[in-house]
Amino acid sequence: MKIAILYYGLIRGFKYQHVLDSHQKYLWNEIESQGHSFDTFISTYDKDYDETNVLKVPNLKKLLIVSDKNTENNLKNMVNLFTCPMNFTEETKMNLLKSWKSQETFISIMQNEEEYDLYIMTDIAQKMLTPLDLLSSLKTDTLYTPNFSEHTGLNDRMMICNKENMIFICDKLNYLCNQEPKLIMCSRTILRKNKNCNLHPESAYKLLITNACKKHNKLKKIKFWRIRTDGTAIKDI
Repeated sequence: MKIAILYYGLIRGFKYQHVLDSHQKYLWNEIESQGHSFDTFISTYDKDYDETNVLKVPNLKKLLIVSDKNTENNLKNMVNLFTCPMNFTEETKMNLLKSWKSQETFISIMQNEEEYDLYIMTDIAQKMLTPLDLLSSLKTDTLYTPNFSEHTGLNDRMMICNKENMIFICDKLNYLCNQEPKLIMCSRTILRKNKNCNLHPESAYKLLITNACKKHNKLKKIKFWRIRTDGTAIKDI
């Protein structure tokens, strides 16, 4: 089986050796030990960009470096359309939209590159704690997400599926903004237009998948920690 790994986010995640080592041990080595091959694709911003870190990523087939400032300018009007919980700053809301825009760039890659049997999309700034095992047992028509730190929704920081489903996931912002009744995104949260239906942050993806009638399952054994900009971990449970 040939696998595409789609990395999004700031490349600085790999400047911390313990983060890089965790991907080497639990993802890259695990894929090869199960008899599969993989290529990697990165969509990142020029903010905190470091060429040295990029060169650490194996089998790198495509690298997209997008202007952070230009992206923020292009998203300013869109940000004003969305509301946000009191404890989320405008910067947090902008960072969410930028991460989704980063994922959106994978659509053209998937449409123009060779087709892979399986696609794994994940944030660079995550320290993996468990191996991604039993890949051959995954059904390619099913979307897989982790089963921790999901609250009332879905943990969106690692997604595994086929090309069709991954293109849909990467186009989520366009999909949500054009649904009826209109859905207003609220920093990883969705509110209905009347704002009476305030869902938990992770509910955004659950609603997205449910509305699109996509097959979904959970990866019960995968765990990882999110990494802050200073290299410390946010230990999700």
